[in-house]
Amino acid sequence: MDCPLEYGVVITDKGQRITQFLEKPGWGEVFSDTVNTGIYILEPEVLNYFEPGQKFDFSKDLFPRLLKDKQPMFGIALPGYWCDIGNLQQYVQAQHDCLTGQVQVSIPGEEIAPGLWVGETVRLIPGHC
Repeated sequence: MDCPLEYGVVITDKGQRITQFLEKPGWGEVFSDTVNTGIYILEPEVLNYFEPGQKFDFSKDLFPRLLKDKQPMFGIALPGYWCDIGNLQQYVQAQHDCLTGQVQVSIPGEEIAPGLWVGETVRLIPGHC
């Protein structure tokens, strides 16, 4: 990311093990342009790091503690399109990017006008739209 301030930044070693992590750094703290986002695969044991009902944030509480405890954490930077969909505006932008062909996705149905798709079983009745 060109501006990683809204995300956690990470550094991985040659084996893709995360060696450094900092959530939402200021510009003086940025040490990488690789951000922490995506899908997490966690072992059930991580649930032992917090009590039920306790406010607990993975990026602010769990990941730094796992690093401190020298628990293995791995990350991989993947090529291709990425868009944060953490709010409605970003979600709409991602949908727009898919419908206008900026992202290579398979959309079932037919494009009847630029960016306007209808499903395979949809029947449009003229004058009722």
